[in-house]
Amino acid sequence: LDINNDEAATMKDQIEKLDETLVQYRGDIGTQCEQISVLSDKISGEFDNELKEVKQSEDKHSKNLIKVITSWKNKQKAVDSAKNDMQAARDLVSETHTAVQIKEQDISKDAERISNIQKEALDAEENLKNMNTDYQNMCAGISSSEGDEGKTLPEQISKAHSDANNADARAKQARMKHTHLAKSIKKIETDMKKEEKSAEKLGEKKLKAIQKVESIKSKLSKVAFSETEFESLENEKADLENSVGNLQEVVDTLSAQLQGRLAFNYSDPVKGFDRSKVKGMVAKLVQVQNSKHTTALEVVAGGKLYQVVVDEAITGKALLNRGKL
Repeated sequence: LDINNDEAATMKDQIEKLDETLVQYRGDIGTQCEQISVLSDKISGEFDNELKEVKQSEDKHSKNLIKVITSWKNKQKAVDSAKNDMQAARDLVSETHTAVQIKEQDISKDAERISNIQKEALDAEENLKNMNTDYQNMCAGISSSEGDEGKTLPEQISKAHSDANNADARAKQARMKHTHLAKSIKKIETDMKKEEKSAEKLGEKKLKAIQKVESIKSKLSKVAFSETEFESLENEKADLENSVGNLQEVVDTLSAQLQGRLAFNYSDPVKGFDRSKVKGMVAKLVQVQNSKHTTALEVVAGGKLYQVVVDEAITGKALLNRGKL
């Protein structure tokens, strides 16, 4: 009985020591949890501030880049439009010059034709006049041609009649030709008047085209375009694109770090361990209904968002001791 009492006392002492050790372990765990919480709060605050600054800088550079690109595109459109108008006006002037030259050539040809026709008409009138004179001389018995000397009067009259008939036929032909030429002259004069009107219209069209060219040149000179400014905008655009790329890399790195912090990996502390006892990090177990409250939750919860939820303290202790965290 004394032996049993001694064993009981010994076991009681061992139990008390185990309780004290358990209390000590719990105190150590609490201290470590507090330290982990403080460290998590510090890391979370620094990480959040850095991430916010990077995002703000990225947004600022993105807005500046959009402004620069928009300004560059607007100026480029204005220059292209002015160039197109200038080319169209030049084409119009060139076409007008060509049309005027063609009309001038046509007028020159028509004038030459009129001159030839008028000359032929004068020759025909002169020929008719000479024939009439010869006919009158023959009727009066006067020979006006060489080679008629020694001929009898009947022969001269016969020859005169023959010449008169020939002259009359030639006169009729000359009159017909004169009438035809007169009609041709009238037609040519009408065509010339039309061509003159057409030339006047072409001249007006040419003048308008020249005025349009001058107007476009004036507008083009007023366009606020500078090669130096354009190159400066190009360089600024390239710098902003590089800055955005660098900031994107920083964001990707920080996002990867954040994902790494949210990942909780452990080994089974004992064979056949029930992993359903480990619920996961608080950050993954919490669902925010309204996204605008996310920042407030991060500020209030702090590092506790990265603490792990388990079913009981024994599971947590087992993970700390043998979970290879």
